Amino acid sequence: MEQEEILRKFIQRVQAMKDTDHNGDDNFASDFMRLRRLSTKYRTEKIYPTVTGEKEENVKKNRYKDILPFDHSRVKLTLKTLPQDSDYINANFIKGVHGPQAYVATQGPLANTVIDFWRMIWEYNVAETRRVYQFHYVNWPDHDVPSSFDSILDMISLMREYQEHEDVPICIHCSAGCGRTGAICAIDYTWNLLKAGKIPEEFNVFTLIQDMRTQRHSAVQTKEQYELVHRAIAQLFEKQLQKYESRTDWKIADGVVCFSLTYGFSIKVIAFTCSYKFYCAFSP
Repeated sequence: MEQEEILRKFIQRVQAMKDTDHNGDDNFASDFMRLRRLSTKYRTEKIYPTVTGEKEENVKKNRYKDILPFDHSRVKLTLKTLPQDSDYINANFIKGVHGPQAYVATQGPLANTVIDFWRMIWEYNVAETRRVYQFHYVNWPDHDVPSSFDSILDMISLMREYQEHEDVPICIHCSAGCGRTGAICAIDYTWNLLKAGKIPEEFNVFTLIQDMRTQRHSAVQTKEQYELVHRAIAQLFEKQLQKYESRTDWKIADGVVCFSLTYGFSIKVIAFTCSYKFYCAFSP
């Protein structure tokens, strides 16, 4: 099946998912309930253990007691600033189009984990001195969605201008590092597929997020966020179809190192230079 036909069929499915049943629920709601049941199964049957995050010495490093990193995909720290430093941080790798460690999904740093956060940022792209760009989307309420997703797409595009490849992971965090973080990962992942012309015939958001949830607990945390991902991707596909139809090239922008998602009223881009001997002095 040609890419154009695949994109059109996805857009049609998203439009159909808005239809409601006799209870007034749309297909986004029923789909998301399936995701939640699967996550409950992962937790109760310990299909993806979280042993390290449950250890007594690590409990205080978790922002939320029910959002722990899966052992199989957790980020391990080997870079130490003090002898007592451990390898634990509440973070997981999420695979991308071109590799298994395209994203680092992590909670927002706590007062007692700020140094660990910067140990992680430093370790996974070590250099002499390095400039770190932090993109701070400040108009996204916790457990909710922004009123418009155009600015989210603009931010992801800008993010990819600064980091054009997946040789090193993009660190994305919100509060727990799963809901808003997962939405950004899902949209960016699909955008990379689109850019490469590799949207598979069987592509669907449910399968994508189900797979992400085997890598990071509760990725895309609410029904509203689940719907947002669908609508944002549908808009990307619509723009691509317009370009196909006009037979002009559409260059999808590509990068970022650190991405924060919190509540507010604007987008901030912060750049600073750091070196290993004093990197831990920075706050998030």
